[in-house]
Amino acid sequence: MAAILTVDDSRAVRSIVAKQVKGLGFEVIEAEDGVQGLERLRQSKVDLVLLDVTMPNMDGPTMLQKMRESGDETPVIMLTSESQRSTVANAMRLGIADYVLKPFKPEELRAKVLAVLQAEPDANPFA
Repeated sequence: MAAILTVDDSRAVRSIVAKQVKGLGFEVIEAEDGVQGLERLRQSKVDLVLLDVTMPNMDGPTMLQKMRESGDETPVIMLTSESQRSTVANAMRLGIADYVLKPFKPEELRAKVLAVLQAEPDANPFA
């Protein structure tokens, strides 16, 4: 079963993401900020990271940069608000797989998660 790490300082957003991802048959690991997110990545192998942009302690772009600097190429989907499009452009240079604008529709999140994980043969529970 594929594992997905959701990193967001909002408990409500993490809960929504977890519900959608679990509904697709994936395991969910949660973190409240980039510091906790990097720690979770050290503890567990994950197949995808759903990463918020704005968080205390360490924001999403900084966590993404640290992941890439350490050689971690885990696919990342950024969760961002409309006003942060320039941040997404910078994140694309660091190799994000996709992004989702908040507030998002559950079906959009599910579609993007499945699209990114399609590249991994055992990740899609419908294959």
